[in-house]
Amino acid sequence: MRKSLLAVAALMGVAALPQRAEAVAFRVAEDISGNMGFRGQIWGQVLGERTSGNKGAVDFRLNNVRLYANGNVGKYMFFGANLDFEPGTARASDAFIGIRFQDEFRVQAGLFRTPFSRAALTDSYTFLVPTGYFYSGTPVPGGYYRAGVSFEVDAPLRGPSRYRNLGLAIWGELGGKDVPFKYYLGVFDGPYNNSVGAPGSDNLMFSARVQFTPTTLGFKGERGYGLRDTQLGRQNVLSFGLGYTTQKCQPVLTGLCSAGTSFTTSAFTIDAKHEQRFGKNLIAGWEAAYFDVKDVNTAKDDRRGFYVQVSAINDQRIGVGKAGIAIKYDYAEQNPATGAKSKLTRIGGAVNYFLKGQDALLQLAVDRVEPNFTARNNNPNNKKFTDLTLAFQVQF
Repeated sequence: MRKSLLAVAALMGVAALPQRAEAVAFRVAEDISGNMGFRGQIWGQVLGERTSGNKGAVDFRLNNVRLYANGNVGKYMFFGANLDFEPGTARASDAFIGIRFQDEFRVQAGLFRTPFSRAALTDSYTFLVPTGYFYSGTPVPGGYYRAGVSFEVDAPLRGPSRYRNLGLAIWGELGGKDVPFKYYLGVFDGPYNNSVGAPGSDNLMFSARVQFTPTTLGFKGERGYGLRDTQLGRQNVLSFGLGYTTQKCQPVLTGLCSAGTSFTTSAFTIDAKHEQRFGKNLIAGWEAAYFDVKDVNTAKDDRRGFYVQVSAINDQRIGVGKAGIAIKYDYAEQNPATGAKSKLTRIGGAVNYFLKGQDALLQLAVDRVEPNFTARNNNPNNKKFTDLTLAFQVQF
């Protein structure tokens, strides 16, 4: 199975599936119960001109369709799975089994989101800007990013972690019911996993994250493995996070490690999130993160960047729903060991119309992308462009 990397620096997302009151509940036995549900995102996009001679396009996109299940078996065991569908394909995006000894100590194993950054742990069904992090406007052949999920220049130049990985994580919530501290420790196959059918060494990827909330100031920590882009006024949030991940790549892995060479990729991130209700109807927030990735290939190129997002929601109905707005700015660069750097900037924004929170949501987004591929040998997709996205979302 081909291991397509979603790079660390794009700041990767949630393993544990949130239990929703609107989901279809099931009970197999007295101590075996859970929830099942459906999620869907359909996009219509007006894509700007990317290459000389191309006049843009109007495209429709099945961004995601998902069936999910989660629950408990007995007093200690829990499980979860996401089955995602694309035209002609279906895949298990998440599938894990865990043991909850207590809130402070849980262990889960399987395929799930890597505990590194806030963006990695944020469910895309809670995005306030539907195009996500580091949007590049797919489809862009040879593009710098893949819309919102990866930080790649091209296939051989990848970071130390995919968005999701197979492995094992220990995590917990510390400090009482308001959860001032949360920690994650993980060990995974990672992107440089080497099978016994190929020469070279196999090295595991290690990941760690800690998160702090100043509960003495009246804020509550974000419970559960995953995170949300907005709490929609259910609680005030102020969280600070630190993440680190690393893995060594040794020969020979085609396209990653050349014969006779090896490198160790490592990444660091720091992030913050603040969302608060002001008065009766205004829910306002901001989010920011910085990342730094060292030695992403045999040439030992580095990557770094940051993003900032601000948002506001009017928590009263206008017509049949509630309205909100969000603006996001992304900047990322690759610094090669020799030669000029490549970079990308994006400023995007969205108007959100919540018919039933994020269970029934309409979003209209605009993204302005400015690539600069000075190190990419006259890349033909080096034009500034603007995309317009109309997103429909339902979930239960």
